[in-house]
Amino acid sequence: MTEHPSPQTFLVTGVSSGLTRAVGGAANAAGEVRVVPVSQVRGLEFDAVVVADPDGITRARPGGERDLYVALTRPTRRLVVVG
Repeated sequence: MTEHPSPQTFLVTGVSSGLTRAVGGAANAAGEVRVVPVSQVRGLEFDAVVVADPDGITRARPGGERDLYVALTRPTRRLVVVG
């Protein structure tokens, strides 16, 4: 009997490969894409950034506009906004 991956595995694999395509060659040496909340990226820069659900970021808490600004100003080469 052949085991099939769960739907969650397909989702994670699809999201991961989609993010890798979105950031182009900016994945690390292992081909990984790191998902980091905006609260942990202040003062940091990245070659490529994917910002998901910008409206959700602004609605998440008072001052969410500042969080969105931080997220949008982290990339040095490539920015992709989804949502």
